[in-house]
Amino acid sequence: MAKQERVYMPLPLYHLKQIQYWLVAGIYVLGVEKFSGGGYHWEVYLPVGWKYGGDTGKFLFDEKGRARVFVDYDARAEDPTSSFLTRYDHACYLGTQEEKHFVFDRINMKSLSLPYAEYKILTSIKVTYIGGKSSRDESEVHQGECVQWLNKNYPNWQDPFAYWDD
Repeated sequence: MAKQERVYMPLPLYHLKQIQYWLVAGIYVLGVEKFSGGGYHWEVYLPVGWKYGGDTGKFLFDEKGRARVFVDYDARAEDPTSSFLTRYDHACYLGTQEEKHFVFDRINMKSLSLPYAEYKILTSIKVTYIGGKSSRDESEVHQGECVQWLNKNYPNWQDPFAYWDD
C-alpha cells in the first residue's frame, strides 16, 4: 500500500489562496521551520504518489508524474514563491525576427524552461517584425487573443484543478 511522503520544502507563507489549493490537493502542513537564509521550510505530507523534485527548479509532481506545482526558490530571497500550474496556459516566444504568442497544453511538461519547439501548442499567433520589434500594445493585444481563445475553449482554464483528468 502506498503511503504519503513527508518532505521539507520551501513554500511561501503569504499565499493564502495557494494554501487553500494545497488543502484541496491533499497537501497537509505539519510545521514550519525557519532556516539560516531567513526564509522558511514547511514540513508537509504530500498526497499518495506525489513527489517533490525536478530539474530546472523544484516541482511537485502528481501521481501520474505531471508537474502540478512550481516552487521558485532562491537561497538569497527572503521568501520563496509557489504556484499551482493550470493544464492550459499561454506564453510568448520572442525570436530575433518574430514573436509567437501561443496557447499550450501542459499535460506532459516536466520543466518550465522547454524550448519553444517542445511545447504542445494548441493555437498560436505569429508576429513577424517589420522594421523592429512589435510594440508593447501589440503584444498585449495578442496575449488578449490567447486569453479569449482559452476562455472560449476551456472556460475554467485558470482553475489549477480543471481538465487534468480529461
